[in-house]
Order: sequence, then C-alpha cells, then structure tokens
Amino acid sequence: MSLVKHFEESLYRMAKSILDKDENAADALQETILKAYQSIHALREPKFFKTWIFRILINQCNTILAGCFAYRSLLTGSPCRFPFTVKNTF
Repeated sequence: MSLVKHFEESLYRMAKSILDKDENAADALQETILKAYQSIHALREPKFFKTWIFRILINQCNTILAGCFAYRSLLTGSPCRFPFTVKNTF
C-alpha cells in the first residue's frame, strides 16, 4: 500500500490529463488501486510496479472514455464521436 501512496499523485495527474474531469480521474484512480490490489500476484517483477500500475490506470481511463462515448452515442442516436479532446501526455 505504501507503493501506491508513493505514486498516487502522479497517477492522479496522469488520469486527469487523459480524462479532464476531476470526478472521472478520481474514479479511474480508485478502480486502478482496486485492480492492482486484486491482481498483485500477476506482477512478475516488483521492479516494474510503477510501469504496471500506470498501465492499469491508462487502461481504466480508456474504459471510462469508451463508456462516455457509448453513453453519448446512446443519447444522441448518432455514431460515437470524440466528445472532447484528450491531451496526449506522452
């Protein structure tokens, strides 16, 4: 758990840069911590923890974005379109 605390601010900033909304970034961070905790046994090399947890976060952000696109498409009846700009931080 102390490793997560060590990276928490960086993880939040990454999520915020992808998702823009504070509440979505907080949701992504919470889900990331839960998924990391549940699958810590899958981490083969502890030295890659940071890369591993950031990958989980990015995947979670992509899942949230996909949900936003699908929801918007359902409401408007139009094909999913990119509803906002995602900042590329890489």
